[in-house]
Amino acid sequence: MTNSHPDKSDEINITPENIKANGIDTLVISLNGVWKNLAWFSYFSELKKEAQEKSLDVTGRITTEPSGKEWAFIMRPNGSQGFAWLLVGNDFTLRIGQWAISKSRPNVMAEIRSEMLWRLGAQEACSFIIGLLAEMGIDIEVVKPSRVDLCLDILFPKTAWEKNLIDYAVTKAFDRAVYLQNKRQLKGMSFGKGDILARLYDKKLEIKQKSHKMWMFDIWGIQEIPQDKIMLRIEFQMRRELLIEIKINTLTDLFERQQDVWAYCTKRWLKFQDNIDLHRENRNTMKWWQVVQEGYSKAQGANPGIREHILKLDMERLARQAYGILLSFMACHLELTNKKSAIIEMIHILNIFVNFLKEIGKNELEMNESIDERRTRFKRIAERTSE
Repeated sequence: MTNSHPDKSDEINITPENIKANGIDTLVISLNGVWKNLAWFSYFSELKKEAQEKSLDVTGRITTEPSGKEWAFIMRPNGSQGFAWLLVGNDFTLRIGQWAISKSRPNVMAEIRSEMLWRLGAQEACSFIIGLLAEMGIDIEVVKPSRVDLCLDILFPKTAWEKNLIDYAVTKAFDRAVYLQNKRQLKGMSFGKGDILARLYDKKLEIKQKSHKMWMFDIWGIQEIPQDKIMLRIEFQMRRELLIEIKINTLTDLFERQQDVWAYCTKRWLKFQDNIDLHRENRNTMKWWQVVQEGYSKAQGANPGIREHILKLDMERLARQAYGILLSFMACHLELTNKKSAIIEMIHILNIFVNFLKEIGKNELEMNESIDERRTRFKRIAERTSE
């Protein structure tokens, strides 16, 4: 423990303009009601049986009336957490129980992905799922948040991002940890576990090493992070028990009182204060944390443009993979034909590749069927919808 802060709070130049994003980064909701259309149970059972027989995921599609909502998904061979069917899409995942009336358990659990929340906005994302399930034939009685992750991204000075910053945390949590890279560079820190936990971490580093969510730069509205800064992600993960404790019982409660939830997290559960050798009553909340406390402004808005960016990133990744494979294919072809290396045009490689595909029995009908099936892996809800 140190007797002085690694960088005095007065010298940490953070203003509200340093905040680049805030919102809900993960949301799991439960839906209770009564299934009126049990034909979907038969459809899901057939898909799951096929997946089990093949020991592979199989694709499925939901189209509803009268709005014409569509959702493409992958059916897993096994259920999840006591739910019979696990349907996985790029936008969200559904766990569906094989019971018509919800009693002790909800009919459906929906886990909404970070990308959908930032692309459509949290309320719009929930509206789509609720509308889809309603048109499928569920009389929905109540929708509750089961897990919520609130976050805020702020440009933070590198000089202040040091591991002894954790000494200045005042928290209700018993557990705390620091995470380092190469035994020196601070990656992040965490507080608590179970019903509520907090994480502070270098978001750009996490994107590079783990999530690869380069589209967050679109959300931040910047092309790069200044060399003397990091993008600090401050994130609180809350489960159902904690949400009930702070009187967030329904989805409506969450959307109407997000700022109250953030205030609880940053003012009562965790804060950073100076003068660590003094009693808590004599400490002052650091100025940079005061900016964090006041910086959450309801849910993120919609950013539909990131859908195109994400798909282009997928295409770039796949193109690089295909390029490497084609180069190896051509090198093998030259060795087979005992031809000397020469200047080769790209179109020449593609022609040889296409001719070889025909030789091994590939055809356009099979190709188009495979393309249509694989589109499920990339499908995302394209437009905002209103209920």
